[in-house]
Amino acid sequence: MSYRDRFQPSVSICAGADVLQQWAAMLTGFLAGIMYICARFIEINLKIDDPADVVPVHFASGLLGVLTRPLFGYPNGIIHDHSVASAKAFTYNLLGAVVIVCWCSVSSFLVFIALKTCKILRVSAEDEIQGLDSHYQAKVAVLDDSGCQMSRNEVYIITERL
Repeated sequence: MSYRDRFQPSVSICAGADVLQQWAAMLTGFLAGIMYICARFIEINLKIDDPADVVPVHFASGLLGVLTRPLFGYPNGIIHDHSVASAKAFTYNLLGAVVIVCWCSVSSFLVFIALKTCKILRVSAEDEIQGLDSHYQAKVAVLDDSGCQMSRNEVYIITERL
């Protein structure tokens, strides 16, 4: 867990910030925390390289927010108003979420295929081991626990253990 796991309640509340009561906002944030943990667990098990936790924070929590707005929204949420219009609002949000996921998946796929074709998607293995900071900026930003700069050999040994 990192500082990024604190963003997901804010991300999940954005969709319903104007209609969620305090209890609903707290419940949505709590559920977003659970979604983050589940999405992060799936991401780790699938060995997806996501160092910024974009998928667990923005995808999982954002999707949850889009779906909880028509459920908990006041006064027209399904919990408060058991009408056909409330059910339609949930259906529209669900359909919108599916469209957003499809659009993002296709556009990301096309961008990554283009980057891979142009051979600019990845850096060389040597640059990866040395660190991009030393390759592009001629500085090493890796420090040990005491704050001292580590040599490239020490960084290499640590990365080999991982």
